[in-house]
Amino acid sequence: MIFLRSVFLFFMAMMMAIPAMAQTAPRADFRNFIWGASPQDVRQFESAVFYKEENGSLFFLEQPDEFRRLIRYDFADGKLWRARYEFVEFNIPDSAAVLDKLADFQASLEKQYGKPTKEQMIWGNRLYRDYPQFWARSLLSGDLKFHTEWVFGSTRVILECFHGDLFFQLYYTAEKVDAGGKDKSRNILKLP
Repeated sequence: MIFLRSVFLFFMAMMMAIPAMAQTAPRADFRNFIWGASPQDVRQFESAVFYKEENGSLFFLEQPDEFRRLIRYDFADGKLWRARYEFVEFNIPDSAAVLDKLADFQASLEKQYGKPTKEQMIWGNRLYRDYPQFWARSLLSGDLKFHTEWVFGSTRVILECFHGDLFFQLYYTAEKVDAGGKDKSRNILKLP
């Protein structure tokens, strides 16, 4: 009986040790790339169409739905530290549709990353703040900006929506941060 008990305990200890010994592949931080990837790797393995290289950044175009997206990769000292989706010419006649698109993106990101670390509605003129039926009007006039963040591991994901210049702006940015959620990248490059 003692022998069977010893064999059982040995077997259980081995079963618990095997996962600890197994090596895991690094988790991708953005579009199958990890922070620190080289520009050559990004250019070689990015599936979107290469657009241009400018000021240490690589740009790619993609059109997964009705809007073209610009995908931007930023590098410091030859290492990837930030990537971003930008909608190109995001001009929708109905600003309520922009809020719907924002809600779709936020729901998708929440499904992937969980509850946001930070959610803000940044108001210029607060006239319509208590009237959600007029938030689309506030967005169009530039009086409202949506800002949502998720921080996990070495990554911060930011979703922003506002109206700037001639078009609505909808950005999804992922950037490298330290383990405490503090942005080391701001010391490397100034964010636009």
